[in-house]
Amino acid sequence: MLAQPSVQLVRFGTKAALAWFLVPADYGAVALAGLLAYLASHVALLGLNEALIQAEEIGGDLWGRLRRLHHRAGVAVSGVQAAVGVVVSWLADDPTTGHFIIVLAPMVWVANLATLPTALLVREQSYARLFRIDVCSALALGLSTLGLAALGAGPWSVAAGLYANAVVASLLALREARPFLPKGTVGDATGDDVVQRGVHFCKAELLSISGEQVDSLAVGFFVGQAALGLYSYALMIAQVLMNYTTSLAERSLFPILADRQRRDSLGPSFSEAVRVSILFMLPLHAVLAVVSDPLTTLIFPEAWEGVGDLLLLLSLASGARCLDIVGTTALKARGEGRQVARLGILRLGVLALALSASLPFDVYAVAAAVLAARGLAAGITMNVARRLIDPAPSAALATGSRVVVAWGVVYPLTAVASANALRAHPVVEIGASLLLAIVWWLGLRAVLDRASFKQDCLMLTRRLGRQAS
Repeated sequence: MLAQPSVQLVRFGTKAALAWFLVPADYGAVALAGLLAYLASHVALLGLNEALIQAEEIGGDLWGRLRRLHHRAGVAVSGVQAAVGVVVSWLADDPTTGHFIIVLAPMVWVANLATLPTALLVREQSYARLFRIDVCSALALGLSTLGLAALGAGPWSVAAGLYANAVVASLLALREARPFLPKGTVGDATGDDVVQRGVHFCKAELLSISGEQVDSLAVGFFVGQAALGLYSYALMIAQVLMNYTTSLAERSLFPILADRQRRDSLGPSFSEAVRVSILFMLPLHAVLAVVSDPLTTLIFPEAWEGVGDLLLLLSLASGARCLDIVGTTALKARGEGRQVARLGILRLGVLALALSASLPFDVYAVAAAVLAARGLAAGITMNVARRLIDPAPSAALATGSRVVVAWGVVYPLTAVASANALRAHPVVEIGASLLLAIVWWLGLRAVLDRASFKQDCLMLTRRLGRQAS
C-alpha cells in the first residue's frame, strides 16, 4: 500500500524539477512522441499480461509460447513506430517530433521485455519484488533525466531517461521473476484460450488507453506543442493519485477480484472497493483541485504559468477516472472482456465528441470537456458494473457516498473562504486547505458513518502494526 506512493513521488519530483530546465514547447515535442510510444507499447502487450494473471494454470510450454509471441510483437510494433516517425518528419514543418518518435521506437521493444515477468510477479503477489523493480526504474529515470538536463541536453534528456527506465525495469523484472518461472507441461500446453483472452483484454486496454491519451494527442496536434507542455504537466500532477489507483487495480485489486470470482464471492469485494474509492480517492482529488493554484505557484517557474487552471479541472477528471478504473477492473475479473471493450468504445466516443466541441477554443476548454466526458463515462461504467456484479449495494457503500457528498459541499466553500481571508504564502494556503479537508472528513465520518469509520481505523492500525513489526 505504501510502496507505490513513494515510487509516484520519485516520478513526480523528477518531472517537477525538469520544469526548471525546459520550457513548455520543448517538453511538448518529446511528450507527443512519448504518448505515441506509450500507445505502441500497449499494442505490443497483446493483453497477455492480464491473461497470464487470470489463467488457471501455467506450464513451461505455455510460458515459452507467450514469451516468443510477446517478443515478436515488440519488434514489429517498434518497426511500425519508427516508420510513423519517418512520415511525421517528412510532413511536419518542424521535424523534431518525428525524430523523437524514431528515437523512442526501440524503447517499445525494450520496455516490452519486462511485461510478462512483471505479470508473473503480480500473479504470485510478490509485491516486495515488484516494489524493487518500480523504485529502481523510477530512480534511473529521475537521475538520468535530471542529470542530462542539467548538462544542457534539453528535451533529449527526457528520451534518455525513458530508455534508462525501460532498461532497468526489464533487467530487474527478468531477474526477480526467475524463481517463479513455470516449468513442465500443465493443462493445455498451446494456451490458445489464454492468447484469445489476451486479445480481448488488449482491445479493451487499447480503447481505455486511447480514451486516456487522445486528449493529449489532440492538444499536441491541433493546439500546439507549448499548450501540450502545459497540459502534460497539469496531467502529471492530476494523475499522481490516479496512477496509484491504476497500479493497485492491476497488481492487487484485479488478482484479488479474480480470485473472488472463482469463489463466487465477487459482489461484496466489488462494493468494498467502490466504497474505498469514493471515500478516499474522490476527496483527495477534490483537495488537489482546491489547492491547484498555490501548489503550481510554489513548484513551477513563471514560464509554466497556466498549469494551475488546467490542474483544477483535470484533477477532478482524474477522480472520476478512478471510479471508472475500479468498475472496469471488476468487470475484467468477472470475465466480461467484451463488455469492457464496449465500454471502452463508448468512453472514447464520448471523449471524441467533447474534444470536437472544445478544440476550436483553447486548451482550457479542452480540460473542461475532458472533465465532463470522464464524469459521464465513470457513471456509465459504475452503473454497468453494479448491474452485472452487485445489483444491491451495501449499506456501508450508501452511507459512505452520503458522507462524500456532504463533504464535497462544505469543504470547498470553507477552503475558498479561508484562502480569500488569508491571502498568505502558498505554503500557508495549502496547509490551511489540507487542515480543513481533514477536519471536515473526520467529523462527517464520525457523525454519519461511525460504524465503518471505526472498522477502517482498526484495519489501518493493524496494517501499520504489521508493517512496523
